[in-house]
Amino acid sequence: MKQRIAAFAFVCLLLTGIGALVRDHLLPQRSAPERPADLSEVSGDLALARIRSGPYLVFRNTLHGAGYGRVALASLDAPLERYVTGLACERVYFAGGTGVCLTADRGVVTTYAARIFDSAFRPGPEIPLSGPPSRARVSPDGSLAAFTVFESGHGYDSPHFSTRTTIVDAATSTPIAHLEEFEVVRDGAPFRERDFNFWGVTFADGDRFYATLATGGRIFLVEGSVRERRLRVLRDGVECPSLSPDGRRIAFKSRRLEGGRLVWGIRVLDLETGTETALDGEARNFDDQAAWLDPDHVLYGMPEARVPATGGSDVWQIAVRKGSEPELVLAQASSPGVVRPAAAAVR
Repeated sequence: MKQRIAAFAFVCLLLTGIGALVRDHLLPQRSAPERPADLSEVSGDLALARIRSGPYLVFRNTLHGAGYGRVALASLDAPLERYVTGLACERVYFAGGTGVCLTADRGVVTTYAARIFDSAFRPGPEIPLSGPPSRARVSPDGSLAAFTVFESGHGYDSPHFSTRTTIVDAATSTPIAHLEEFEVVRDGAPFRERDFNFWGVTFADGDRFYATLATGGRIFLVEGSVRERRLRVLRDGVECPSLSPDGRRIAFKSRRLEGGRLVWGIRVLDLETGTETALDGEARNFDDQAAWLDPDHVLYGMPEARVPATGGSDVWQIAVRKGSEPELVLAQASSPGVVRPAAAAVR
């Protein structure tokens, strides 16, 4: 009996060794995620103060390691150095000294929440969310935050997705209203359908904002007032708007069917003239809410292009003119926003 047990153990060890040999020498290997050679993390109050002494980016760090998923900062003058905070988010945005962080707690049952945080990255009380996070914005004065979650579908390319968009008083972390509760006006008349979905808020100030309304298979740009609880339909075909620093243009997603698949490009709308400029130098599928880097460039996230991929993303910029080409700004980062110390108004 003992001999049989010993023989069985020997066979198991032999098979284990053969499996290791096949894995290590015959199967194609996937290297471990590596930090880009020129990317570094900095720490300490002096490093943070140095980054904040000029215009800087606030973003979600997707560099694999202990800081993955945390809010990070990088100077626009030295974007290869990043300061990683202790605040973990699925989506983040910061403006007017106030940030909004959308989180996911992936336990036995995944739960979602939003938290308002201050310039020291101290989070306020949790605001429960009804689904996976999608979009987040803060008003230029830091008084309001807005966020969108999926309640079903989990993607804008899903034929049966449903969203919920909430506006919050940032000072108290108190929800003010859901956009579904607002009055909607189209061509001067009340407009209401059962399939309304809203997402992609971008603020003009502490009251006025723009957003996306979807109904009946169509996408509309709406302009709203928090105080009046009222939305006005402006035009169709504008999705995930982002208002420029001067308030005159909107960068947005423009959808189209390509080979039977829904894809998006990036365009810029002049609100005064109604002229649209296609930034078709970006040929990849654009599935993000852009953020303005400056009056002439927009930022956005894209799945990383490195091989092998680690499932992260990179931040790119493109000039707001036809024929411009995208440029990499931040490797292994997503959800970017720009803060300018002299005037921290970011849309």
